[in-house]
Amino acid sequence: SIAPNFSYDQYDSFSALDVTSVQVAPDSSVFVTDTIQGFQSANEWRLGVTASTRIYGLFNIPGQGRTKAVRHVLSPSLGLRYNPERSWDESLSTEAGEIGWNPYALGRFVPTDRREAGSLNFGLSQNIEAKVADKETGELRKVKILDNLATTGNYNFVADSLKLSDLQTRAFTSLFNRVNVNLNATHSAYARNPETGQVIDTFLASEGKGLLRLKRLTGAVGTSLKSDQDAGSPWNMRMDYNLNLTRVWDAQAARDTSRITHALSARGGVNVLGKCKVDVTTGYDLARKEMTPTNLNFYVDLHCWELTFNWIPFGVRQSFSLRLNVKSALLRDLKLEARGSDGKLLF
Repeated sequence: SIAPNFSYDQYDSFSALDVTSVQVAPDSSVFVTDTIQGFQSANEWRLGVTASTRIYGLFNIPGQGRTKAVRHVLSPSLGLRYNPERSWDESLSTEAGEIGWNPYALGRFVPTDRREAGSLNFGLSQNIEAKVADKETGELRKVKILDNLATTGNYNFVADSLKLSDLQTRAFTSLFNRVNVNLNATHSAYARNPETGQVIDTFLASEGKGLLRLKRLTGAVGTSLKSDQDAGSPWNMRMDYNLNLTRVWDAQAARDTSRITHALSARGGVNVLGKCKVDVTTGYDLARKEMTPTNLNFYVDLHCWELTFNWIPFGVRQSFSLRLNVKSALLRDLKLEARGSDGKLLF
């Protein structure tokens, strides 16, 4: 599919703003703002075009195995956009100073200065699915191997240098319909100055250093568990592993080095007989080898009253808060509160 687009804006008014310099003394002048009557008009335009398609690849797998076929879908896209430079602001400089103004500022709709912009946006997304036969019935069902893998970027053809942007890659899949995997990566096609580490307007490929240079990588793996809906004390739990890798310039080694932070996090809750709820959030920083802030929340339904208790048992934010109040919205101000931190207790 190809979709061109063009937009045109016109700003019309019957008055304009003007600023002049008036001499009030031999060595002194002031700025005077005046309204000029008469028809005033300004316009701006933008154009662009986007094109996209979809390519299917089907690979049949012979034999007696459960996997019968694999389908690979590619979705490339291209987009071109351009808007010319537009400048309406005016300025005046004298010995009294400098002032700037927009002549169309008196109108309800005011045009603003716009820099020239022109770029080519591109992207490629893909997914992979398999047709798998059920063990018992033999019925075919679709299984997602890769939900989405997308790479995007743009080329700014009006920029002075570094016209190619960083390439952003995102990937997502769900393993066994239970474990979610997310990956985000940022790559650059430009080389660094070997002495200062500054990014230079030279492609890595021209220096024989490959096509791309990794800048950042983040990843997350997580799963959720919960009890049956009709359980006497329903519970839920969420566990995640998060990774953050950043490539930074090492001046002594004269090359990029990796900085890695990664942590485990967990949160969950249990509901006891519909009267008492307990929620816990905690985690462990694998890089620093220490616990992340842990938060415990308790809630008790006391019929006409309710009790909430929040506790952070350790860390720099170690504290607690207690609240006992009437459930009725009309009597919410009838309550007892207490909180404490750093050995202090307040009621």
